[in-house]
Amino acid sequence: MEWLITGVVFLALQYWIWKSSFFKTKHFPVWFSNALFTAKALGGIALFFIYTLYYTNREHADIFKFYDDGITLRHIINENPNIGNKLFWGDGDETTLVEEAKLCNWRRPFSKTMLNENRMLIRFHTALSFITFGMYQLHNLLFCWLAFLGVWLITKTISPFLSQRSASIWAVLLFFPSVVLWADGLLKESVLLFALGVVVWMASRAGFSLIRLAVILIALLVMAYTRTILAVIVIVAVGGYWASTKVNRNRAMLGLHAMLYVLLIAIALVLPKIDPLYDYFKVIAKKQHYTYEEAKATGAKSLVALPRIDKSPISVISTVPLGFFYALLQPMPLQAHGKAIVFINGVENLLYVLLFVYLLLKIQKQKGDRARLFWFLFFIAAVYLSFIGLLVPVLGNMVRYKAVVIPLLMASLLLLQKEQPTHKN
Repeated sequence: MEWLITGVVFLALQYWIWKSSFFKTKHFPVWFSNALFTAKALGGIALFFIYTLYYTNREHADIFKFYDDGITLRHIINENPNIGNKLFWGDGDETTLVEEAKLCNWRRPFSKTMLNENRMLIRFHTALSFITFGMYQLHNLLFCWLAFLGVWLITKTISPFLSQRSASIWAVLLFFPSVVLWADGLLKESVLLFALGVVVWMASRAGFSLIRLAVILIALLVMAYTRTILAVIVIVAVGGYWASTKVNRNRAMLGLHAMLYVLLIAIALVLPKIDPLYDYFKVIAKKQHYTYEEAKATGAKSLVALPRIDKSPISVISTVPLGFFYALLQPMPLQAHGKAIVFINGVENLLYVLLFVYLLLKIQKQKGDRARLFWFLFFIAAVYLSFIGLLVPVLGNMVRYKAVVIPLLMASLLLLQKEQPTHKN
């Protein structure tokens, strides 16, 4: 029955996509959006079987742990509404500790200085379960829908600036295994991709609108409660994008983005003087140490060395650019060591690197809206990749984290191609 209901909802969404003009755009055939959503849905199902048959520890499986805690919290609400609602709305105290202990992923390190990145997803699954009756595959499909919407909003944003050739490259990228698989299903990446798509689409619209601003703020809040560091990067990029609307030269646009990052660094340097708890350079160094220790404790089989940092600001700031190359170049096929999944990811990443170099060799100087959008997307992708290269020492996790922004990096380079663009109306 669960699969039947999910299938009916899938067909209803496909019908909506086919009929709606919003899911049609230049350079792409009318069936493209339907095919893309189908690929996303199949990717979610594939993830379910991969984590069911390959990664058999359900308590630590990324597609199950937030869902399972969400269902558990729903049972707590049904059995003890007072305690359950306290947990759901974030009013936990000593009276909720016993029930809270049933949630395996409710607490996590660094929650004092960064937003807890687990609880929003747990609450989302809890709220959704009252509609879906907790059917896993229906949750899975709805998360795939969010991931599809995020990709489609980015596609709608860049498509007016692409030639047919660049659009074809973009279309192929969207069907790469990591984008279809790891930015999909009941993973944080589905929510991140959706929120990122909303911000890119809304921020790039002409003119000012209070409604658009409110939607952007909501999307950023969702992003902040899903992966805080990406939210900070996107906020800076949006600020740089809006500030650059008054200039047309590349150098001025780059300067505005750079100034905002200098301001962010200055704030990070001042905060520890006010309260040592908010020493984010120290937090980043501790997070790197923690991810290594966690990977060792859980027996991660694809642990790799990353550029090491200490708690000093100079160590973190000077190493961040190196993190970009560590993230971009890994995994490689030679790092597989007999592991089929790592080898497949390595081959795919090698194709990404080759495409990255190919697009770099064909760029030309742009200006105006086209250049403005380039810097917007490029800074989001490049800075986030830099932190991935510092903080994610497990190749499998690195592939998953990268799946959200590697297409964004390629999209930014496609905006600089020498081909004659089709200008925005």
